[in-house]
Amino acid sequence: MTLKDVASKCGVHYSTASLALSGSPKLPMATRQRIREMADKMGYQPDAALSALNAYRAVKQSVRFQSTLAVLSDHTKPDGWRQYFTGADSYKGIVEQAQRLGYQIEEFCVPGGRSDWRQLDRIFRARNITGIILVPMVSAHTQIEMDWEKYSAVALGFSVDSPAPHRVASAHLRNTERCMNYLSERGYTRIGFAMLRDIHERVGRLFGAGYDIVVRSNPRFARIPFFTPEDYERQFTSEALGKWIRKHRIEAVVTSHNGDLPFLLHRAGIRVPSDVAVVNVAAADEKRQDTGIRESNEIIGSTAVKLLVSMLHHDERGLPTFPHITTIDGLWIEGKTVGRRGR
Repeated sequence: MTLKDVASKCGVHYSTASLALSGSPKLPMATRQRIREMADKMGYQPDAALSALNAYRAVKQSVRFQSTLAVLSDHTKPDGWRQYFTGADSYKGIVEQAQRLGYQIEEFCVPGGRSDWRQLDRIFRARNITGIILVPMVSAHTQIEMDWEKYSAVALGFSVDSPAPHRVASAHLRNTERCMNYLSERGYTRIGFAMLRDIHERVGRLFGAGYDIVVRSNPRFARIPFFTPEDYERQFTSEALGKWIRKHRIEAVVTSHNGDLPFLLHRAGIRVPSDVAVVNVAAADEKRQDTGIRESNEIIGSTAVKLLVSMLHHDERGLPTFPHITTIDGLWIEGKTVGRRGR
């Protein structure tokens, strides 16, 4: 059974059949589906050696423009989500990988989720945009109402509750376990968890889950209540942090805040690391000499594009019955915010 047999049965040129079976967006979806169904019915199987040769040729040839992929957020500006370094790193990975595969990126936003998402739906259909990357939203548990059956979509992280597409995210739970085990090896047993509540919610509470797993599995660890205030300006203050640390006699703090915690502790008269150690589970920076995890956001962005393009090529539209979650480990940074305690 050959490709020409399939093409003949469908009444099309064999090149059209080839485009259809490769999921090319150059053909209407109905045509691709009709030819694919006929190929399955006839028992057609592509030649593995020929497929490998075609893949090799595709790598060697210059990449031609395929289509536009949408990057969608609920920020006030289309590029608002990448004003933070985590977003900027993810965007770099998205753009570089898209260019390698022949796609261009365009950013769209619906500020605060209050506007009509369906208006954006009409824009996408008019411009034949069928691939969407949902980047981290301002608000946790965001819900986006669009006709998802027409799109292939991938989300970065866990800030979007609905829809439930495939996701690519940092390995929040595993990264936190690594930080906790690191502190345990250095003799710390009274470890606190401090994070703004909204940030914790936007990662699916996986930071706290990783912390809790380690604490509950190690009888040496003290069980200390989380410091997760809702308001950063009025509640996540040096006074509140100092009171929490002194009340529970905390020796080390796990956080995701980008350099803020050592500054706030200093204002509270607490020295890092001689009084209290600090480990960053997400945004450690060598320039600040943090100890902890630097999330691999470029790789996360790149992986999301590869997954999305694969879905487009295989004509996978709509929401998956069983969404996949791909997690990417972060990089460990050995800084100067953790001392060495005796066991």
